[in-house]
Amino acid sequence: MVRSGLVVVVLAALSASSWAADAVPVRCGDKTIFTYMQGPAPFKSYVQSLYTPSGVNVIRDHVADHIHHHGLMFALTVNDTDFWSEIDKCGREVSTSFKTRDDGVAEMLDWTAPDGKVVLKERRSVRAALPKPDGPAVVTWKMKLEAPEGAPAKLTGSHYAGLGMRFQESMDKIGDFFNSSGQPGEIVRGEEHNVPANWCAYTAPCEGKPVTVALFSDPTNLRHPTMFFTMPVGFAYQSATLNVYREPLTIEPGKPLALRYGVALWDGKVGADQVEAAYKEWVAARKPAKEEASK
Repeated sequence: MVRSGLVVVVLAALSASSWAADAVPVRCGDKTIFTYMQGPAPFKSYVQSLYTPSGVNVIRDHVADHIHHHGLMFALTVNDTDFWSEIDKCGREVSTSFKTRDDGVAEMLDWTAPDGKVVLKERRSVRAALPKPDGPAVVTWKMKLEAPEGAPAKLTGSHYAGLGMRFQESMDKIGDFFNSSGQPGEIVRGEEHNVPANWCAYTAPCEGKPVTVALFSDPTNLRHPTMFFTMPVGFAYQSATLNVYREPLTIEPGKPLALRYGVALWDGKVGADQVEAAYKEWVAARKPAKEEASK
């Protein structure tokens, strides 16, 4: 069973050189595992930084070539409103409730169209853990997506839409993607691939230090195995999608969609066997629904 150990959320004011204003760092003991930016900032809430156990941040925020790329973020299109890009005609994930907890953050968001209409409601939690002293840091991202009363929510989007991360510039073009299926998957555009798998990982040097980052999908997720998107050329990006690019998905009122994803971060280059072992431990650590509801 995975134990998170002592996790402390620190809300103290931080200098601009450390984190942007209002970013919340989440720590396991003396190690910062991630920082979280409450949205809209200005368009969405997201994980701003993700750290390996030794403190290497593997993701970028607000990148000049794609200003809508924010670390680890979840976005797609709802009822024809784009929540991925960030221009005036796009929607915003508006935070309506934000709480810190002993191992992370919990938030409620209204996905709001430019005309002010709420097209999707989300309940989100992001938690950190260090399961083993010599193992990876693990972040679990859970969400429940609900359609407003009387208004179905149709989910669509590009082939990369979902829970995605933009890696550090030093990791671009020199790393390797691999996944639980062992297959390269379908070429969607250029060298961009979509592949169904339980998990997908990327290993590359980050600021001169080798790291491995794996994105997990819970077997209970809709449309599992998950369709993972990988982009190795231009810059390094990966995401867990619902394949709404090929199969649009409609959430009916009163029938919420629950999803659970994880990110594991290692110092050093690890292989598929180690990622698979960590994935199985993460799946086994899932709390029963009744226990979750009581919190």
